[in-house]
Amino acid sequence: GFLTRLTSALSDAPGVEHAATAACLPLSGGCDSVNLEAVPRSDDAEWSVELNMVSGDYFGALGVPLREGRYLDARDRSEAPAVAVLSASAASRYFPGGSALGRKVKVSIGFPEDPAGATVIGVVGDVAGTDLDADAAPMVYLSALQTAYNDNMVIVQARPGIDAQSLAPTVAATLRQVQPELALWDTATMEQRLAGLTAQRRLVAALTAALAGLSLLLAGTGIYAVFDLLVRRRQREFGVRLALGASRATLRRTVLTDALITAGIATAAGLALGLIAMSVLASRLPGTEGTSQPVLALVIALMAATALLASWWPAHRAAQADPMNALRHE
Repeated sequence: GFLTRLTSALSDAPGVEHAATAACLPLSGGCDSVNLEAVPRSDDAEWSVELNMVSGDYFGALGVPLREGRYLDARDRSEAPAVAVLSASAASRYFPGGSALGRKVKVSIGFPEDPAGATVIGVVGDVAGTDLDADAAPMVYLSALQTAYNDNMVIVQARPGIDAQSLAPTVAATLRQVQPELALWDTATMEQRLAGLTAQRRLVAALTAALAGLSLLLAGTGIYAVFDLLVRRRQREFGVRLALGASRATLRRTVLTDALITAGIATAAGLALGLIAMSVLASRLPGTEGTSQPVLALVIALMAATALLASWWPAHRAAQADPMNALRHE
């Protein structure tokens, strides 16, 4: 058939490692939602799953891991017994406490002529949909060679060292050779599809990072302004301490220590409020992570570094106090 000829021709094309077709793709949506039931039916339950009809080396091309049994392959033709592959979430949800291999299932579309249903021959890993925050939907895979489905997507995996996007002309030329009246459209790599899904997240992350950087800059500016003013007001005191035998390094260390203590108090207050806010978010938003010790450690380190940098010049100015001038004023 057409799909066999297409995947075979693509597999032989230069630069192609794996080739396959599918009704829908990970990260793209468009999978049909169908009902799945066990055969024989033990109760009135019908399970909702997403359906994908694949041919060629679909699982190898997308790196979907095999958990049990085997993948769908060229053996699963129209004249062969009907077979199906379940995702791990579908197998664990609908066949708990045992293996799904060898079980019979009936799909609401795909096998209208086979009342006996399809035999589960494999269980594969779950794949992500368009909602990256949601759990993977349970899925059933049928062989496209055993179903009548004309809306297919072509998947190719490039050989190591070859840019996948550069294979688009090869795929288009191969498709014209196999079926001249068909056209290739909407070509994209999986990296591009993932980038499209995460574009808003990356924008929010970039804006958040920019605001955090601006806040850190303002905090550093505030620390500098406060300690610069304090050092100016204490110039006579520093001069007298130098005259009484204090070293310049001691004065510098005193100002830096005061800056660290001030920043520590402010950081502790901020962390306390942040922990409260994070616990409230974690309780109201499912899937939200709680406190992260590495993040908290990074915040403390950044604030300490900011305090040291912002107070370094005032500390240096304190160490340069003139003891003679201070005694003269006294």
